[in-house]
This record gives sequence, C-alpha cells and structure tokens, in this order.
Amino acid sequence: MKEILEDIDKHNLVDIEKREKISFIYKAKIYTIWIQKATIQKKGKGNVEILRLKTFYPLEDEIELQDLAENHKNILINHEINLFIP
Repeated sequence: MKEILEDIDKHNLVDIEKREKISFIYKAKIYTIWIQKATIQKKGKGNVEILRLKTFYPLEDEIELQDLAENHKNILINHEINLFIP
C-alpha cells in the first residue's frame, strides 16, 4: 500500500494529505482507500500529525462505480496503477 500511495503522490495529481478518499485501479481492479489524520506521540518530538489508513477495499458498489465513471478522470500513473481524480 505504501508503494502505491508513494507512486500516486509523486505525480502531484492529488494532495493525499488533503483527501479523505482516494480511488484507483491496481492490476485491473478498482480500490478505494479512506485516510484519516491522527495525532500520535513521538519520543523527542511530542505530538506529531500522521495520516492513518482507515479502510482499504475493492470497490464493487454500483453507485460508487458509476460516480467514478461519470465524475472523475481516470489518469495513468504507471503500468499497474490508474488514479481517479475529480
């Protein structure tokens, strides 16, 4: 998952830190992840804000799939990943 998000992030098409939901195609299957900001304690640094992966699932809901098709662009990231952006 980390590698997928890093590949998406390096293309600067979407600011992952400002999105709660990201949908993408990975190896011909559509997935959605939900991200949540959280604060953790780090020794020597105090409170640190992080992004926490809340959920990750293959997208099968017909309404959500239709929304992606109608309201998002499907952008090629690499040979395995396509990103949906509004």
